[in-house]
Amino acid sequence: MATKKSIWKSLIGIFLPGRDQSWGVIISCILLATTFWFFNALNKSNYISRIQYPLELSYNDSLYMAVKQPPRSLRLEVTGGGWDLLRRSLGYDMPPLQIPLENPENNRFLLADNLVPQITERLGELKVNYAIDDTLFLQIEPIVMRKLKLELDTFNLEIAENIEINYPILFEPDSVEVKGPKSFIEALPAILFVALEEERLEGALDQEISIGTLGSELYTLSPENARISLPVTEFAQFNQDVVLIYINQGNKPALQPSQESIQLKYKAPVDKFPSALVFPWEVVLDFKTMDPSDSTVAPFLRLGPDFIRKPEIVPARIKMKVADER
Repeated sequence: MATKKSIWKSLIGIFLPGRDQSWGVIISCILLATTFWFFNALNKSNYISRIQYPLELSYNDSLYMAVKQPPRSLRLEVTGGGWDLLRRSLGYDMPPLQIPLENPENNRFLLADNLVPQITERLGELKVNYAIDDTLFLQIEPIVMRKLKLELDTFNLEIAENIEINYPILFEPDSVEVKGPKSFIEALPAILFVALEEERLEGALDQEISIGTLGSELYTLSPENARISLPVTEFAQFNQDVVLIYINQGNKPALQPSQESIQLKYKAPVDKFPSALVFPWEVVLDFKTMDPSDSTVAPFLRLGPDFIRKPEIVPARIKMKVADER
């Protein structure tokens, strides 16, 4: 008690008017008093506090995988002396409680009541009042492997107007082995769509691309890359004059179109255009489809090469006239 009184007298004396003391002395005294109070408080017992006792789960990680991070500690309310509580709160004398799991997939949870007795033995003079978490949940599954077929994801791929993909698109290898937790692997579709780094396809591809990660670190892919062979056909715009073929003239042979041929516009593969020139095109004018309001008929393409794209007939409608008006 005498020591306490002398300390307080010194502090009061420092702040008395007229005393010329440096701030260093003031701070030193405050620190000294705080330290004295702190150590004196640690000597007391019957403090109630909360600690986290470390846990360490052990299982065969070559056969099983934790889908959810397993619990690393158990929260407890304990009673004990200040020094003991400080030491445990700082992690000293807290060796992890080893919990072996022989069949992890069948262990869905751990009960705190089964762990507290083992932890109590390790805490010495600290008394465990109760476990704050009465149940610790686990999600550990067997590791399984599955093969997924590789296909190109063309949904978000912009394709240049002058090209067309020649299917099939080939991958080497054509499938990938995916390893991971059972429920995740079983939920995967049979096909794994792989996206190109390029957002626009300008021509044929023959290159190695990354398969990706499936959006989770729980998956392991083998291989991580594959070679894609993507052939394309280059198209160009062509124009060609085609003579009209008449059908269903009936008993009005004097009714004739205002022109005998039309211009056909279409896209065709560059390397097949000469074949289009000699192909027996058939653009038909059906007299029965004449619109009486304006005496026009819309010609249609009845026969053309199967390799052409976007055919367009110009003009779209042809005026019909009596023969002597032509």
